[in-house]
Amino acid sequence: VVRGGVLESATSLVSEHSGEIESAFIRPSAPPLTDEPIDDITNFPLPLYPYQRVGARFARVRKGSLIADEMGLGKSRQSLAACALEERVLIISPAVVTSHWRNEAAIGLECEPVVLHGTKPQFIDPNTRVVVVNYDIFPKHAENLKAWKPTAVILDEVHMVKNPKALRTKALLNFIKVLNPKVVALSGTPMMNRPVELIPVLQLTDSFKTVGKDWM
Repeated sequence: VVRGGVLESATSLVSEHSGEIESAFIRPSAPPLTDEPIDDITNFPLPLYPYQRVGARFARVRKGSLIADEMGLGKSRQSLAACALEERVLIISPAVVTSHWRNEAAIGLECEPVVLHGTKPQFIDPNTRVVVVNYDIFPKHAENLKAWKPTAVILDEVHMVKNPKALRTKALLNFIKVLNPKVVALSGTPMMNRPVELIPVLQLTDSFKTVGKDWM
């Protein structure tokens, strides 16, 4: 590095300006959690960061929405807060996190969630408030879930239905079309490789007409 006709090493420059570099790149402390109600949602028992309240409110007032925060920012909590007033909530997720969703929903929606296992269709009590199922077995349970009539569907890691030719994608698109529930889709990477992978997500959230207008 040449400065004022004097050759200085990059190391000495970094040392000289270490304070400026630190202040520029270290993030400020996260804002405190808040128990302030989300509009008319007064009974959600889990604390939320301010940005989570914004995301929950955004999803709550829309029929279909996509929350695409990065991993670790609490998308699941936002989606549960958005569905806090719903009568019956279906959660579809990867198999490895169904237990996580059961636990979060039990606290957030104050109920006893039912987790579906295996490929044999199971009767679902109409009084059940939350059902959790993984993407792999969802097509086998789709008809019984239709009879249960969820009023809201949370789609965790929605990029798992990026292939429009896949059985799970076709089954899910039909499911949403028939029941027309509220849909909250979650993914830190909604488009893994190609723009075309967004099409099923936009179809599931009925977002084609609002792309570029109703996004934040």
